[in-house]
Amino acid sequence: MKQHLTRKLLALSLFSTTSLMAATPQFPEYSMVLVGGGLHTCSSQSRASCSDNPQFAANAKSSELYALSLPRIHDISQSAVWPESRAEQRQQTQAILSQLMLDFGSTAMTEDELRQRLRLATVKLTGQTISGETLYQQLSELELNLMFDLLQQPQLAEKQLRRREQASLAHTKDPFSVEIYQKITELAGKVRQKPGKPVVLVVTASSRDPLSAVDFYQSAFAETGAEARWLPLNAAYQAAQQQKTAGKAGCEQLPQYLADIHGSYNRSAVYPDLFAELQAFCQQGPAAAVAQIEQADAIFFNGGDQSLTLQALRLPDGSPSPELKAIAARLQAGKLIVAGTSAGTAVQAGGAFAHKPVPMISNGSSSQALQSGAVAAEAPLAGCEKNHSCPAELAEDQLTYRAQGGLGLFPFGVTDTHFSERGREARLVRLLSDTQTRYGFGVDEATALLVGLNPTAPDNARLAVLGASGVFIADLAGAKAKGSSADWTISGVRTHYLSRDDQALLQNGELKVLFAPWKKPVSQQQNQAAVIKQDDILRGDHYRQLARRLCQSGQPRAEGQAPQAQLILLQQQDSRAVSGAYSQVKPAADYCSYQNFYLQINR
Repeated sequence: MKQHLTRKLLALSLFSTTSLMAATPQFPEYSMVLVGGGLHTCSSQSRASCSDNPQFAANAKSSELYALSLPRIHDISQSAVWPESRAEQRQQTQAILSQLMLDFGSTAMTEDELRQRLRLATVKLTGQTISGETLYQQLSELELNLMFDLLQQPQLAEKQLRRREQASLAHTKDPFSVEIYQKITELAGKVRQKPGKPVVLVVTASSRDPLSAVDFYQSAFAETGAEARWLPLNAAYQAAQQQKTAGKAGCEQLPQYLADIHGSYNRSAVYPDLFAELQAFCQQGPAAAVAQIEQADAIFFNGGDQSLTLQALRLPDGSPSPELKAIAARLQAGKLIVAGTSAGTAVQAGGAFAHKPVPMISNGSSSQALQSGAVAAEAPLAGCEKNHSCPAELAEDQLTYRAQGGLGLFPFGVTDTHFSERGREARLVRLLSDTQTRYGFGVDEATALLVGLNPTAPDNARLAVLGASGVFIADLAGAKAKGSSADWTISGVRTHYLSRDDQALLQNGELKVLFAPWKKPVSQQQNQAAVIKQDDILRGDHYRQLARRLCQSGQPRAEGQAPQAQLILLQQQDSRAVSGAYSQVKPAADYCSYQNFYLQINR
């Protein structure tokens, strides 16, 4: 009852804010909510993220289901996904699936059950014993996606209505994820200029399967009091708009575009209603899409692959689509909140800052970045090393970027995500150095970078941090890099780490940090002999751990070791560190923020 009342009060507050803003519209304090991914949200398919045992509706979908059939096995084996060089794996896949059909029939199973049965299976083929585990390890992500997509089953409840995933923010364990959803809707309510719920458009273009996350995000935003609508904008839609015959878009080719561009198959069978909605949206064309954008108060981009969202909103020649022009115009007018998570954040970078182009990061690990640097190329497909499809001289985890940037809605620097958790500090610094870009912003999971735009000074911005962790900012204005490829080194990289409630002002190209008032200064120590050390510095969140220990101790130096390089963090006279406990969650969350920690990377 208490949780239900909380949701009602939130909705009422949004309505009252909406009415107020209808009378006195103004440019919003924050126009962008850029999330680092990792929003762990309770849903009927993600009960591990639930605080207790919530009761979902009887028709809620609890898991994806898969079933074997001879026609589907035939379709898998005959797909063009398999090149001639993969004929052996194609034959083995057909044999393993046929054996599973004999063993288990066509009974529906969960994804975990299908994976387990596939990996445990053995079969005789041309006198050889084929191991399911060995085959599974050999299959590329593209080949596995084909198999699972074609075996996936539609799920229907009463009256032939499709079962849908349902979210529950009230039962979500992580309060930081909940507040980020609520913040997006709160800001949407502030820019709304007429009565009614704020309208949040959900764009699932980053997903390999752009239909799979629709139900979840619509349900999650509805829980915040928003009117959540799906905007079926994706790369397949945009490809259809570019392939006109007799003035009509090639919407009948959507299944093929979904397969060729997204690597997504059989979606019309699994999500018949959503696919019909996508087709109708495609047939109505850009004018109808723009009309929806002009009626929206916020637009949210999901996670996945930022290159797919880029294809959804930029034309083949790189120019902005009508939809992107409409989004940019409303954002710059203070009438639209732009939010994204993971890839939906990474894609926002672009445009120009201080007369220099801002690139969009698209792939890569820190270790590979230090070995071979950044390459302006399309990101290799995940698993390309398994089927030998990686582009020439590019590793699967190659650091790649798009020199022309992404959507260009965040022009202040490169945006990166899942940041500290995946040890992405070195790859971000390498990209900034190789592209001569001044600023990079790495957003941690379940954390949001709030961006306040300045309509009269486009190079100025107000930044703030909300959520569980923090935002790493690299400033290469005074840095000095030497060498190339594996011989590359750099020193003098100014770094900041802003955590909850910290702010920063970007004015005339310079960043001014404003720490939260509830955090207290950490005194610098003069013990030069005490050096903080961390091994495997490029693995997981080891860099964040090292920086945190330096932040809390006040010592002047910390060192991290990796096979590829040595990373050194230094406190100097202009360095500052603050720490504090946030007691609004249980247990209280401890934070340590810093300004002007200087990074150098040695070989």
